[in-house]
Amino acid sequence: MPFIFYPLPKVIFIISHHLGRFPVVFIAPDDTELIHGGSELRRRFLDMCISQIDFSYTEFLMMYNKILQQRNACLKTMSHSPSSMDNMLDVYDEQLSQYGQQIFEIRKAVFIS
Repeated sequence: MPFIFYPLPKVIFIISHHLGRFPVVFIAPDDTELIHGGSELRRRFLDMCISQIDFSYTEFLMMYNKILQQRNACLKTMSHSPSSMDNMLDVYDEQLSQYGQQIFEIRKAVFIS
C-alpha cells in the first residue's frame, strides 16, 4: 500500500523519494544519546539530515550499504568454504571505494559550507 502525502502531483511508492520534500529535523528529549552515545548514532543522525537536502547522498548511501552487506555475506561464505571469491572481494572493495568517496565528498561539502 503506498504512502500518500498531500499536496503531491502523483503517488510516490518509494519512501526515500519523500526525503527532502518536507525538510524537517525533529529532536526529542531522548536524543541526548547523540551526545552521550556512540559515533554510529551521530553518523546516522547526520546521514538523515544530509539526505533531506541531497537525494544523491541518499542513493549513494543506500548503494554503499547494499554492497557492504553483499561483501560481508561473501566473507562469511569464504570462511565456511574457502574458494576463489577473492575476485569478488576486489569488485566489492572497488565499488565501496567509489561510493564511499562520493559520500565523503558530500559530507565534506556540507560541513565546510
